[in-house]
Amino acid sequence: MESIRSNRHPKLLVVSRSEWSDENSVGSTLTNFFGDWPIDDIANLSFRAGRPNNNVCHKYFLLTEVGLIKGNGEYEIAAYEEACFSVSTNCDASFEKKDRKSSAVEKKLVELFRGKSIYIVNILQSFFWMLGWWKRRSLYRFLRKFDVDVIFFPAFHAPYTHLVIRHIAKLTGAKLIIFHADDYLCKDVSEFGFFKRYYWNWSKREILNSIGMADLNYCITDLQATEYHKKTGSVFSVLHKGASVADEKKSTRNNEYSQPGQLRMVYAGSLEHGRWKTVKLLSKAVEKLNEKGAKIHLDIFSQYSISEEVRCGIESKGASSFHGAISSSELKNVVASSDIVLHVESFDPVDMQDVKFSFSTKIVDCLASGTCLMAVGPEGVASIEYLKETRAAIVVDSPEDIGDAIFGCYSDRNYLVGVRNKAREYCERYIDISQVRSRLYLDIFDVLK
Repeated sequence: MESIRSNRHPKLLVVSRSEWSDENSVGSTLTNFFGDWPIDDIANLSFRAGRPNNNVCHKYFLLTEVGLIKGNGEYEIAAYEEACFSVSTNCDASFEKKDRKSSAVEKKLVELFRGKSIYIVNILQSFFWMLGWWKRRSLYRFLRKFDVDVIFFPAFHAPYTHLVIRHIAKLTGAKLIIFHADDYLCKDVSEFGFFKRYYWNWSKREILNSIGMADLNYCITDLQATEYHKKTGSVFSVLHKGASVADEKKSTRNNEYSQPGQLRMVYAGSLEHGRWKTVKLLSKAVEKLNEKGAKIHLDIFSQYSISEEVRCGIESKGASSFHGAISSSELKNVVASSDIVLHVESFDPVDMQDVKFSFSTKIVDCLASGTCLMAVGPEGVASIEYLKETRAAIVVDSPEDIGDAIFGCYSDRNYLVGVRNKAREYCERYIDISQVRSRLYLDIFDVLK
């Protein structure tokens, strides 16, 4: 790291679809990656209005549909730039005044269409951006003012995001680094309806064009990197979050649990892609064990609203409770006071295809938390296979084994302590955050050579 700091850092433009906030998964990951980057040499371009919340970046530009329409184009975009170019000055008050309503409108729209697969809306959204209304003097002024050297772009499925980023890369001459955290290339779209098939084929074309233009491509797992190389012929490195092992040591509990004879489990994350079905299996298993005299409880947290069907499936009186959203600081406390933190994937074959190469950004946080991690999901899914290889978590890859696995943890607390210790050893040896950042920063310097 010392050799990196002795050089001038490149001006890094980090792109995010939503606001850079430590309260969402993408924002938390970006903070994890760039926590040591000089604050004057990093800026963020996002495609949704929202209040940034991180201690890494103070320069922002919001490029949103609501801003383009509401502000008659350039005026509102310029207002965004002046309001939010520097959070350290007047952005708090300016954001409240200018952007709170825009953010609220966008969040309502996102919630309305989330999980409903109304692909005609996604198609029309990208057609809107193809009109080029976003090519404004205010955007170009922002780019000149920041003088970007490198663009770091977590790839999204929305075609318009790729059109915008490739335009910016060509305009500025900046090097382009793309981080592929989710799989959008290997989906079998042959059975999809017309609009869904059209959208995903369009998305694949734009992603392939971006991969070809990029100076460096990252995948989030070895399995995804291998498959993407087969698909494209390009080289893919592997990048995922680093573990803040030193920080977690400060809050590590003693081996003595606060409530002998009880077991507290916690799941915090998305319930989409059929994950709620696996949480339902866990809830039912806990219910059956409690009927036999066990004292086990499952607490469930998710930042997204859920349907009544999902709530009825995952909640069981005396066995499991759904609590809704929780802040990252509160979640750390909840995980620290629990005996098991869960990672789940769906056993449904259709859902499995959606997450086959995905790797939840929370897995690293869970491994480093000091709480035993239990992963429940099918063989062949990247996150499950990764945790099997680490031997740093309890892995349950069959629905029939869920009840026995929970009861084993309930009856033998020393087993949990052993798994926790293996997780800490793995984090310190392989995914310590200082190692992850050092490799990433060296890669960024290398693309400029």
